[in-house]
Amino acid sequence: MPERSTRHRYGLVSDLGSIAARAQRALHALDELLAALSTHNGPHTPTLDTTERVSEAFDRELLYLTAVFDTFGRLFRRLHDGRAPKRNEPKTLYSPALITSHVVDKYAAGEIVDRIVEHRSYAHITATLRNYIHEAVLPTGPVPSRGYGSATTIAVNLDLLDDVELTQQQADQLGVWKASTAILSAETTTVGDLATFAVTLMTTALDYVNTVIELILFHHPIAATADTHPLLGFAPQELHIPEPRPDELPIRSYFGW
Repeated sequence: MPERSTRHRYGLVSDLGSIAARAQRALHALDELLAALSTHNGPHTPTLDTTERVSEAFDRELLYLTAVFDTFGRLFRRLHDGRAPKRNEPKTLYSPALITSHVVDKYAAGEIVDRIVEHRSYAHITATLRNYIHEAVLPTGPVPSRGYGSATTIAVNLDLLDDVELTQQQADQLGVWKASTAILSAETTTVGDLATFAVTLMTTALDYVNTVIELILFHHPIAATADTHPLLGFAPQELHIPEPRPDELPIRSYFGW
């Protein structure tokens, strides 16, 4: 029994380290995306090099965030089931089946469960875009911006992505609008501002991970079994999650997180 417990602790620490490392790589990709965008300012069309740098950084952000959801999903199932998920079982945090079976059906936690369900929808958008990258090049490029005048911005063409379905709230938060074409025409294209997409998907992903960790530590699942990991609901209720440092507050405010 002690040997099994030690092995479980090692696996937990290893998975958490993997999740943190991939989240940091996603953040580095976001930094590079914003740095590349900073080279373009004004009415001129972004150069091909700028567009390629921005799009490639966005691709890497999506890949690493999806890896975070996959690794955490497998860990989450092991904590509840006492074993690794089987091949045909849902095992990623963007899976609606996993959230239904292991969060909605297992916890009577109310508000925090609602938050997890909402965050999962943004994780699903991230994974859908990631999956599209494996099949083709994500359709990104310069388009006229929403403001009056001739300014341009780099956006993803959502009209070419049949699998991406957004609610009005998601469209607002992701910076989606109907863009005019670059030529004189009545046709418009549904696009999403790439910088807004990248920042929103990053901040919601980090908030998702933090919320799931809060659920794990502070809430006991309904009808726990002998295979349920003792970490679930382990933290005492009087223990409070540390408040953000003062230097974190302006950063969170800047990114809307």
